[in-house]
Amino acid sequence: MPPNERFHEIDVLRFLAAAAVMLYHLAFRFWIEHASGYLAYPALAPFAKYGYLGVDLFFMVSGFVILLTALGRGPRAFVVSRATRLLPTYWFALCVTFTFVLVWPWPIPDYQSVGVTDFLVNLTMFQEFLGFPNVDGVYWTLAVELRFYLLMFVVLLCSQTKHIEWLLGGWIAACVLMDQLPHPAWLQRVLIQDWAQYFVAGAICYLIRARGMSLYRLAVFGVCWVHALRHGYWFGLLKQHLTGVTFEPAVVFVTITAFFGVFLLIAARRIPDCFQRFAFLGTLTYPLYLLHTQIGKALLSVGYPHLPPVLLLAAVCALLLGLAAATHHWVERPFTPRLRAALLRALYGRVAHRAESAA
Repeated sequence: MPPNERFHEIDVLRFLAAAAVMLYHLAFRFWIEHASGYLAYPALAPFAKYGYLGVDLFFMVSGFVILLTALGRGPRAFVVSRATRLLPTYWFALCVTFTFVLVWPWPIPDYQSVGVTDFLVNLTMFQEFLGFPNVDGVYWTLAVELRFYLLMFVVLLCSQTKHIEWLLGGWIAACVLMDQLPHPAWLQRVLIQDWAQYFVAGAICYLIRARGMSLYRLAVFGVCWVHALRHGYWFGLLKQHLTGVTFEPAVVFVTITAFFGVFLLIAARRIPDCFQRFAFLGTLTYPLYLLHTQIGKALLSVGYPHLPPVLLLAAVCALLLGLAAATHHWVERPFTPRLRAALLRALYGRVAHRAESAA
């Protein structure tokens, strides 16, 4: 399977995940302080409150796509592909968010102020590893992604991709054991215990798609599903504690099971290729995710007392989608190839033009 193959159904899933997270933040989580249980959008809340599960879907997509990206490439090419995918949009969104919260004349609810030093450290994308706060709270998922990339980089560096499915099985087995046995906190962070089930499940689905079904792959996939349900139940209880709103375990279980079911259908090639017309939605996902929180909260907090709430929410979401589209057109498209060329020159020197196709 070529590493540049495009899965249009994955683009749609990524967008749905980002839209769910945006709806969760703007229509539900933003309005609740100190577990007050207040619902600004009572008609939307029964759906919006489960939008946090979009993050779970993001990580499944990442497991699938990163294995597609990594297999058949060397460690340097993998680093180039990930850096050029993440950094241009991230740097732009970081600058926009930091500037916006500085110049916005009214307080933004639930925003933890950060300084210039924090902003500069955030440019590295390693702020959580260095003990600095995120400029935007949603960046926590990037730290999780970076841990996954580091694990894949080590596999590539050690030339162990031929054993990848056994490594994936060992990874999820270790996480299951850590639920039952005492373990050091650093090991939980390294193995991404809370989220490994989604990365592994996505990666296994890619292997099924590329190499076919096997009893072992289905078994690993099943273990990931059970582990996801277990942790999904716990996170539902945590969300209930933080918001004062009831989260039904059955809804969490059905939603997570639906994610796994859809990915298994993708792996088994049971979803028709009819999503090409919606491929553009995938280009909106990353900038929408990075930009929606603080700008959306600020606009809603100012407009909510004066405008019809549903109309206000729709207008803010439309504005954020437009900003995401503009970011893709004016930032991602022109600057991604420039960054790729610069990194290839730095890593490969004079043979960069030969290596470019590999990245």
